[in-house]
Amino acid sequence: MKNELQRYGLTTTQAAFWLDVEPEYLAAALKATDCPQWLSYCIDGMDKEFDEDPEVFDYYRLGSQLQEQSWSAITARASIPVLIEQAKKGEAISYGDLDSELRRRDPTRKSAGTLQKYGIPLGIIGDVIEEIRKEAGDADAKIGAENALMPPIETLVVRGREWQPGKGINGFMISYLTLRGERGAEDLMLLDRDRRKAVDRIQSDIFAWKDWSVLEKLAR
Repeated sequence: MKNELQRYGLTTTQAAFWLDVEPEYLAAALKATDCPQWLSYCIDGMDKEFDEDPEVFDYYRLGSQLQEQSWSAITARASIPVLIEQAKKGEAISYGDLDSELRRRDPTRKSAGTLQKYGIPLGIIGDVIEEIRKEAGDADAKIGAENALMPPIETLVVRGREWQPGKGINGFMISYLTLRGERGAEDLMLLDRDRRKAVDRIQSDIFAWKDWSVLEKLAR
């Protein structure tokens, strides 16, 4: 069954998303001496879909959201190198400065107009980082296990007046803090002073992170 997943170009984690099961559950089934009947049915179905359309599983591959040609995906790809540079410098960046920097690097790019539009591109980056973390725990993946703790670099983009990220980023912060062992991470988002402390902690982790190469490659 492992060979089938390799044929589709999927890791166990990616196949689990497509099958809507937990990766650990699928991994255990793949290791079983006798293949469970449910998995045989699933593989048969995947075979038929793949034979009809070899690109059917492309969406489930790591970083697939970044490869789309929508404005949001293009903006997410373009933003990643900027954010990595900011992380290395140990500095956050405002929405306005990010928009200006992207237009400086690409003179054909137009102003985003409403800076709230950056919420979707930053959400794509957040989703991809969470995918990277999950893939890093997959023995089939070709990325190092150390990436399982990659911090949410999109937290570096802040509102100019408050110098804090928008509330739309809360879910990614909660996910990361919970991963790092923080109890009641959701409660930290309720009061401004607690949220500021959480942001400071996460940004410190971002500044300390040494290797963004996996994310960088996905943005090319």
